Amino acid sequence: MNELFRLEDVTVGYGTQVVLKGFNLVIYDRERVAICGPSGTGKSTLLRCLNLLERIQRGTIYFRGTKIIEARNGRVKVLVDENVHRSRVGIVFQEFNLWPNKTIIKNITEGPIYLKRVARATATARAKELCALVNVNPFHSSSENGKSAAKYPSELSGGQRQRVALARALAMDPEVLLLDEITSALDPPLAAEILRYLRKINESFHIPMILVTHHVEFARSLATRLLFMKEGNVVVDTPAEKLDRYYDHVDLKEYLEPMGEGAE
Repeated sequence: MNELFRLEDVTVGYGTQVVLKGFNLVIYDRERVAICGPSGTGKSTLLRCLNLLERIQRGTIYFRGTKIIEARNGRVKVLVDENVHRSRVGIVFQEFNLWPNKTIIKNITEGPIYLKRVARATATARAKELCALVNVNPFHSSSENGKSAAKYPSELSGGQRQRVALARALAMDPEVLLLDEITSALDPPLAAEILRYLRKINESFHIPMILVTHHVEFARSLATRLLFMKEGNVVVDTPAEKLDRYYDHVDLKEYLEPMGEGAE
């Protein structure tokens, strides 16, 4: 199986706090990898390193066999165009990060138009298709003049805004999708709803996913591989279907939380 990401001896810290130290990991193409564990253990930092949103202090990261960043002796070198890399490696955050002053359609089309030079009409048509995929209507059904008025993020629920964020990431046609705690701000029924749409996205695009979550059961229901991190290290690395053997693991068992109604 082809490698998607390789991290070699990666160290990341903030001031005197070291979050990742000598971290090594290989993630393969076509995998859906879930990264679980307590807060502050380096999960989101790891994800942000893969998207070059976080600078490493030491080590090397490869994407599809190409070195994208390396750090040695206090010097950091980014070896690829960051905008191009981020167009290939999509990321969705817990906070949605939608532009409140732009319509739903413009939130989805800005990246393809300005970063990938996609024609506006093509990007708009694609945005409408993706809105349909995630079941969000970007327009009001009617208005006083008989025309459909565009919706803004403030007019959507939290679950709908998260689905728009997914659509925006997919509009860039990424080669991998990074999902950073995208259900942690949602109630269990809405988290289960997002899970259903991620399954739908997987069925439609067969795109590799790397997701950070506190919910091991959420991870198991979507991922093919599960990593459990503690204090900046991976303490469990298992195929999702073999998670049961770790149910009594001292670090893992307290995170086996139910997803709520509709998760299955």
